[in-house]
Formats: sequence, C-alpha cells, structure tokens
Amino acid sequence: MVMKRQCTDIACCIMFVFFLLMMFAVSGFAVTNGDPNRIVTPFDTDGNECGQGNFAGYRYKYMLSSAANAASVCVAECPSNIPTVATEENQITLDCKVNSVVKTCPNSLKNSGVIKDTTQLLGFCFTSS
Repeated sequence: MVMKRQCTDIACCIMFVFFLLMMFAVSGFAVTNGDPNRIVTPFDTDGNECGQGNFAGYRYKYMLSSAANAASVCVAECPSNIPTVATEENQITLDCKVNSVVKTCPNSLKNSGVIKDTTQLLGFCFTSS
C-alpha cells in the first residue's frame, strides 16, 4: 500500500525564500550605498585609511606592538631584514605617516625591539616570527 505524498513544510519553505530575498535586498543596499573596500582597507590608530588621500604613499598598516590596544601607523613598505643588533651603520627608520599617537617614525637604534621583520599580506604587515 502506497500512501499519497504531500508537502508538509510549506510554511518553512515560504519563510526560507522570504529570508533569502531579504538577504539579497540588504546585501544590494549595502553594496550600492556603502563602500565595500572599507572592509579590507587598513586604518591607523586615528582612523586614517592607509593608501587613501594624504596617505596615498603609505599603503600598509604596521602595528608597533602585539598588544590589543597597540598604536599603528601607515607605512610605505613593510619592514624586513631587520638586523638583530642595531648599530649606527645598520639602523633602520620606519618610513611612516605620523598620527596623533605616534609623533615620530620609530628608529631601530633608538626604539630597540619596536621594528620587527614582517611579511606583507592584504595591506597589513604581519610579524614574521
């Protein structure tokens, strides 16, 4: 004996389609009225967009420490090949755009341990070690 089959979840199907339509509506509104690039654009401590406007030459975000509330600056290039011991001959000054928290760009001789080897990925300088 074969029972007659019928759809039992019509209400759930209607709600699912409704939520799908609403998801597309909200996504469309966000893309047309917002700036999706702001999701991946790095910002310094003051909220300046690295690589935009006055910061055009400074595309990468560099964190001055690994602490959660650490200051950050926009840099022209991510630092790499930093010598373990800084001397007058091999010192490196970070090419950065200063902000209200970072008044001068760090120097490997004066600010020991602040400048670390980094790898650039998606506009951010990640510590290599």
